Amino acid sequence: MAVKKIVVLGGGASSLAAVWKLTGEPNWQQKYDVTVYSLGFRLGGKGATGRDATRGYRIQEHGLHLWFGFYENAHGMLRSVLKELDRPATSPIRSWEQAMQPHNQFAMENHFNGGWHPWNLLLPSNDGLPGDGSPFPTPWEAFEDAVEVLYRVWAGYFPHEAAHTDGVVNAVVNAIAAIGKLDLAALIAPLNTQAAHGALAAARVLVKVASKAGPLTAVLKTALIDAVKLARRLIWHHLENQVGADLLAYRTWITCDALASILIGVLADDVLEKGFDHLNDQNFNDWVKGHGASQLTLDSCLIQSAYDSSFAFFRRADNPDFEAGTVLRGAVRMFLMFKGSVVYRFAGGCGDTVFAPLYELLRRRGVKFQFFHEVTGIVTPAAGAMEVTEVQLARQADVKNGVPYEPLIDVNGLACWPSTPLYAQLVQGAQLQAQNVDLESHWTPWAPVGHVTLKKGIDFDDVICGLSLEPLKLVAPSLVARSAKFGAMVNRLKTTRTQAFQLWLLPELAQLGWTLGSSLMSTFGEPLDTWADLSLTLPSEKWPANQQPKTAAYFCGAMTEGPDHLPPESDHGFPAIQAAQARQDALDFINDRLWALWPSAFSPAPAHTMKWDLLADVNGGVGPARFEQQFWRANCDPSERYVLSVTGTSKYRVRCDQTGFTNFYPVGDYTQCGINAGSMEAAFISGLQAARALSGGHQPIPGEGGGFD
Repeated sequence: MAVKKIVVLGGGASSLAAVWKLTGEPNWQQKYDVTVYSLGFRLGGKGATGRDATRGYRIQEHGLHLWFGFYENAHGMLRSVLKELDRPATSPIRSWEQAMQPHNQFAMENHFNGGWHPWNLLLPSNDGLPGDGSPFPTPWEAFEDAVEVLYRVWAGYFPHEAAHTDGVVNAVVNAIAAIGKLDLAALIAPLNTQAAHGALAAARVLVKVASKAGPLTAVLKTALIDAVKLARRLIWHHLENQVGADLLAYRTWITCDALASILIGVLADDVLEKGFDHLNDQNFNDWVKGHGASQLTLDSCLIQSAYDSSFAFFRRADNPDFEAGTVLRGAVRMFLMFKGSVVYRFAGGCGDTVFAPLYELLRRRGVKFQFFHEVTGIVTPAAGAMEVTEVQLARQADVKNGVPYEPLIDVNGLACWPSTPLYAQLVQGAQLQAQNVDLESHWTPWAPVGHVTLKKGIDFDDVICGLSLEPLKLVAPSLVARSAKFGAMVNRLKTTRTQAFQLWLLPELAQLGWTLGSSLMSTFGEPLDTWADLSLTLPSEKWPANQQPKTAAYFCGAMTEGPDHLPPESDHGFPAIQAAQARQDALDFINDRLWALWPSAFSPAPAHTMKWDLLADVNGGVGPARFEQQFWRANCDPSERYVLSVTGTSKYRVRCDQTGFTNFYPVGDYTQCGINAGSMEAAFISGLQAARALSGGHQPIPGEGGGFD
């Protein structure tokens, strides 16, 4: 059998997942010849990181990266990579347990009565292990868990009343046994103040019966909806006079109202039977409202968190848009189907924890990497076979002596990606360094040093294309025009710019005035709505002793200010304009709102002036000048833009092997991969789908079904 030549375009998560899977086959080199062509000097795509050697070898990210506990493929792959790589015992990250730190503490900034109030949540953990291949809960098990959460939230508010529901439960059981119409209101009315508990207790019984009854009968469905509706109404009756002034009552109401409305919608719209995607013609906010959620809840941080977590603001901060089924699927998987912990954080930054060991392993296996190659064209003929016949690349720089580029550096015993090319290895290195050229920018003024054209049948047989959505529009117009499915996906899906900034502070977090422990926080207003304490990464950095930070804080959000467009490549000043906007947004955030999180880092009211000298600065700056030594970025490049799941667009997503092309496999989180929202797990699934198609396999991939899998 002839060896199949595979060209991989791009070095992001989806591309590398495909290569990892293909080269994990026995005797893979007798089947495939794999070459990865990557822009610039590092791998990782949106998950790439860089170590700034001039500032304590600090980690500089595109934004905030976390893995959730339902990321079965991501965790499983990383565990396998580190085991096979078998790093030395002295390596700081040689196992999955060292790489990923479980985290269960979350906070939402709750705007209530004119002020900000952190709402700290400690979520449960379980005995699961993400990536272990064990099955996920069934739809009814997940629904039962959600009902239990609603019951416990209300029982937590009125714990002494929860014991007075036996009469209702027994009556419900008897009514079910008689297969009669359940008059829940009549059953519960005598319980007075215990009524809401009674309705929820009835729902708990009903869902257990329904989960064992096979197809949901009309009687059970109606009874379940009635039970939850009745509970919601009675809870409001208890709380309506308190929610305006009592923060706990307000939080209890919006939690119960949101959960109840979602449960009602799931039943009324037959989600357990039909799946999530048939809800995607509705914006999530509208869908929840349609099933009875109050305006108080719709305006709350609970609903807002769904949008903030996925940068779901298309061009305007006041225009949140996220299709309902995709939100619901993500929430169910995140909170009801996690293994171990809801969230895991990287011990050494995303690039160093994930993509450095993945690169090392693939290189060891025999995969060839060609850094400094920008894809400029992917061509299919206007007629004839549906296939890619040519790939055009611009060579950005030459490696000295014709040897492979060595991209990694050692920081405290850990293989890491630098924040700039390793110029000493490049023929043009001195010039690139002197001009401070950004080889990853679409608008770089740097001219290519050469061009490469790859031909089908000579240089490749198949193409795995890991370019993101916006670059595909630029480099593959003939493919967009030729395939209706592929063209609809590329043209119909929407993207947005994102932004991020990072602060390194000399005091510990508690000394800044945050007393709730290491946390992940969202819903803190636009455009920068999310904050994470990632001080766990500091031991992997290398700061001078007199400027050793004890706190590392990451902030991010959608970038909605200014026109949202892609100017021509000749507009070399565009990135600087975007970076200036990100810098100003960061300063506005610090000056206007950060005091609410870290009061001890600011002067007293009303001034609330930042104590700038708390920031770490290896250059010894004074006052506001220390901010200039922090890190911020605008993710405005075509390859960096975040793919949104705006209402009604998932139906245009196509699986990588169903575009109509016989040798072209577009991979990324924008494809039909079961999650259909921007995430590393979605990208990994897409890459694994490409590997399966190329190898002729049929094994299902966890999570790709789009439901409760």
